Amino acid sequence: MGFDVSSIFADETRKDMQVHTGQAVDVPRSPETLGSEIRYLSAQAKSMTVWFGVEIGKRLAEAKEMVGHGGWLDFLKTETEFSSSSANRFMQIAREYGGKTSNFPTLGNLSVSNALRLLAVPEEEREEFAQAVDAEHISARELEAAIRERDEARKALEEAQAAAVQLTERTEKQAEQIRELENRPVEVAVQAADPAEIDKAVAEALAAAEKKHKAALDSAERLRKAAEKKQAELQAIADSAAKIESTNRAEAEKLNARIADLQKELDAAKAEQAAAVKASSIQSDADVAVFQSFFQATLENFNKACGLLGKVKLRDAGKADKLLRFSRDAVAKMAAALEKEG
Repeated sequence: MGFDVSSIFADETRKDMQVHTGQAVDVPRSPETLGSEIRYLSAQAKSMTVWFGVEIGKRLAEAKEMVGHGGWLDFLKTETEFSSSSANRFMQIAREYGGKTSNFPTLGNLSVSNALRLLAVPEEEREEFAQAVDAEHISARELEAAIRERDEARKALEEAQAAAVQLTERTEKQAEQIRELENRPVEVAVQAADPAEIDKAVAEALAAAEKKHKAALDSAERLRKAAEKKQAELQAIADSAAKIESTNRAEAEKLNARIADLQKELDAAKAEQAAAVKASSIQSDADVAVFQSFFQATLENFNKACGLLGKVKLRDAGKADKLLRFSRDAVAKMAAALEKEG
């Protein structure tokens, strides 16, 4: 299907004439006119080259400037079939390819879809890459794969170049270290060792090690025997202490029992005395009062003496027995004196 470029784009031609001749050409343009041209070009672009995409992008850019930011989306909705992102891609095609396709024949024959995908390739490499992969005759998917392979190959090349630089630097550094070692004066002369001297040194080392080992065993044995002796001494002391403690405990228990008996006898005597005092009705007599005072003091001192006797028994059983006999004699004498008074 042919078309007459001069009739379809009469307005664009008139504008070009105005630029080149300097003659004013009054050509009214409106968003509706631009929309009509864009729809026509869109239909043709589906089977035509990037040139149509450039022309669509130019008119979209012109319309966007004309309607302003607030009317841009309404224009796209009412006058075109483009979304905002699609319109942006066509305007990018116009910026990237407009006025350049004549100098790059391969790019000029690209489909719109392939032209869009080639934007991923730097401008200065685009024509050469398009020729290399035959972008004019391959599908958009095949072109995407080719671009991806190009990017991966370039990345691998950059990594290889970086590795080569590192390897070169490392090699140069090692070479410099080798040169330094070669130029360094020899400080120590190495002589071959005498086998007999080696055997002698080994034997001496083994003998010294054996001597140290035997000394360590002897020292360990001495320490073990000393520890056993100390343990036996400690056990004997512990047994003796336990025996003494057991004997003292038994004696103390006997003494405490005797003290308890004496305390009972004393309590009985006190009760008997109290009964006698009450029976004789002499509570108010002055002599009785003095007697009671002395008697009460005697009881308190007796109780204290019994307590001290128990403590003496724990320290010295022999002395405690003597004190106990003395106490018994004193109590007996006191009892005899009371009998005489009765």
